[in-house]
Amino acid sequence: MQGTYKKLIILLLIVSLILRVGSVFTSPVKDWDETVYDNLGHDLSMNLFDYSFANNGWSDFIPGGMYPNAGFRPPLLPYILAVFYFFNMGFFIQFIIPVIGTLAVLLIYLLGKNMFDAKAGLLAAMFLAITPLHIIMSGRIMNDVLSTTLIILSFLIFWKGYENNINYAKVLFGFVFALALLARYTTLWLFPVFLLYFIIRDKSVRFLKDKYLWFAFGAFTLTLTPLLIYGILFYNNPIGAFIHGGISASYWGGQQPAHFFLTTAFNNFSFIALIFLFSLAYIIMKRLYRYKQIYFLLLWVFIFFGFAMLMPHKEDRFILPAAPAIALVAAFYLSRARTKRWITIGVTILVFAHSAIILSISANNNYNNVNINCFLQTTDYLKQQKMPYVTVSENPLMIRYYTRGESAYYPDDLTLDHLKEIEMSHEIPVYFVFTKFNSGFGTEKWMALKDMLRQNYRQVFACRGDPDANFIYSNEI
Repeated sequence: MQGTYKKLIILLLIVSLILRVGSVFTSPVKDWDETVYDNLGHDLSMNLFDYSFANNGWSDFIPGGMYPNAGFRPPLLPYILAVFYFFNMGFFIQFIIPVIGTLAVLLIYLLGKNMFDAKAGLLAAMFLAITPLHIIMSGRIMNDVLSTTLIILSFLIFWKGYENNINYAKVLFGFVFALALLARYTTLWLFPVFLLYFIIRDKSVRFLKDKYLWFAFGAFTLTLTPLLIYGILFYNNPIGAFIHGGISASYWGGQQPAHFFLTTAFNNFSFIALIFLFSLAYIIMKRLYRYKQIYFLLLWVFIFFGFAMLMPHKEDRFILPAAPAIALVAAFYLSRARTKRWITIGVTILVFAHSAIILSISANNNYNNVNINCFLQTTDYLKQQKMPYVTVSENPLMIRYYTRGESAYYPDDLTLDHLKEIEMSHEIPVYFVFTKFNSGFGTEKWMALKDMLRQNYRQVFACRGDPDANFIYSNEI
């Protein structure tokens, strides 16, 4: 039987990797956050100690007087990318997250096997492998899948350490959990899970007498020390980066209702979300919540969901760290309940088909999108220019990613005098760029910009698909 499980998990990992590599190609354009992390990695490869936007010819959107500090962006992913850029392996960067996402499938198998048995582990791995949200985010150069993978590893090591009583694992947990926090600051939401688990398990606080728990806390703190020093140097506060991260979450993307993640659950998790609901009913009916494996996973799901629902701005990807626990609970249910094998196979096929449909629709929309195609034509024109130049646009970090040239924002007060100030501050040509893709300008504002540019500068490019809303003007004679 063990040989069978080994073959099945290898096959599942191959399928997982294929799906995640395929997800890379569902969009021809990297989005805002992807280009931020890539640009940061590129710049860090040339100066590992300059984690800011002060000297790099581009910037992220940083209101609130905290420019040029980049601490609100968790640093682990940019530093991983920096290694690839340092060794001139930039081509492989788009495949790092698919590999890390596939590793998550293996880790959840091991976690399920340790908490329950190999069957539950395999089912959990299968569910995570075909979870639509996990597949989609595995194709993006972003920190969500990286943090989720490290979170699974944290829970696995925690279980080995504090349930199997392996002392080195107890200490290692602190290190890995700190890495997960450096990958995404919302990992901190999971801290109460471990605290409450200890209290419920022991019905006391005697767990505090475990010296290895304190060693773990020391490893956790030591791993975070560089970020704490960074906070002191750049924010005059050791937790300045975390504070900046909290502030940054409030100034973009608008606000979504508390039930946002409930209404998007089916698209994000497909039929696995329904199985999870059946699992909860089964657990309550059988009173299985008394078992430590179960309440440990339920704490994981509900505490993370609770914090995520309180966030003013919400995106589908923010809930991804709860996906492993949802998959494990659903897997436990199917491995224990009296269900026929064909039900499990049927659910798997449905989820797989749903994921494939979502990916296909996403790819079709992206590749048949005039705005995206015009954005690519615009960046292609810029890349063809031989002489140094600076671009001014709404998306300077995205243009920076595609051109590696100096790039700046349009001024908030969009007047000719302010455009002239930008022009006079540079001795190289200035290209004023506007693309409808990812634009925050209303019609009146971009039309006013176009009139201003047309009257004072020379048009050098217009997109064939939509020339009225995708163009470049230059101050070159």
